[in-house]
Amino acid sequence: MIALLHHLDDDTVRRLMETVSGLLKPGGQLFSLENVFVPEQSFLARKIIESDRGQNVRTVEGYLELLRPWFTRVEHEVRHDLLRIPYTHLLTSCYR
Repeated sequence: MIALLHHLDDDTVRRLMETVSGLLKPGGQLFSLENVFVPEQSFLARKIIESDRGQNVRTVEGYLELLRPWFTRVEHEVRHDLLRIPYTHLLTSCYR
């Protein structure tokens, strides 16, 4: 999933994760890339993300709290270097 979850409220994300995790075979993986708020991000990155149309941009822990109940393992990484402009992404790999 690329830049989807920050457009969905928490209840919708939970329902989606319940469905998706049920569709994955054991050992299956869901990958997600989202914009995220983190304390160490640049002022400009935060302002750009705040102007996103998605009304549910979360912190790292906010995303992880929504994903962890549905998967046996959730790995994550925060990146500040995926775009040419200042921006912060959260990459997650969720395993069933």
